[in-house]
Amino acid sequence: MQCHVKQEADNKQEPIKCWKKCNAELDCGHICSGNCFQCAGGSAHLPCASPCNAQLICFHRCHKGCNQGCAPCTKPCETQCYHRKCPKLCSEACPPCTAPCGWRCKHHQCTRLCHEPCDRPPCEVACYKKLKCGHSCIGMCGEPCPQKCRVCNAEEVSELFFGKRPIPRPALCS
Repeated sequence: MQCHVKQEADNKQEPIKCWKKCNAELDCGHICSGNCFQCAGGSAHLPCASPCNAQLICFHRCHKGCNQGCAPCTKPCETQCYHRKCPKLCSEACPPCTAPCGWRCKHHQCTRLCHEPCDRPPCEVACYKKLKCGHSCIGMCGEPCPQKCRVCNAEEVSELFFGKRPIPRPALCS
């Protein structure tokens, strides 16, 4: 006897409603939430009722239902510069920051606007700042200070600059 059809003695068939859960895997990967009679015994399924949760281009997750298609992200934009945070939604284009670029050091400064590519050359002067440990920074002037110290983290700093190869020992004089 078929699940969704009731057969009687006089061979008259009468549809009945089978309440057994369908539990078939849908094309989207979710499990069908319908019952046997709603899904015609597995030959057709209800639209997926699960949340989509697909990753959007902005790395947020889709909040719509799986069968509704993804919409543009409606979360606040997280893009920001030194001067301000973007006031738009994540899916909208950010207006360019028109403040002067703040990238400067004692020796050079950028002459362009914040949203334009910087024209400040890299500074060749060693950084003058002190790290939390009290030792001098190993970085260059105007750049973010690395949090590694050449004294406190000597082995790690050596690996960063020279790799993990063994350091050759000088030959002994004879």
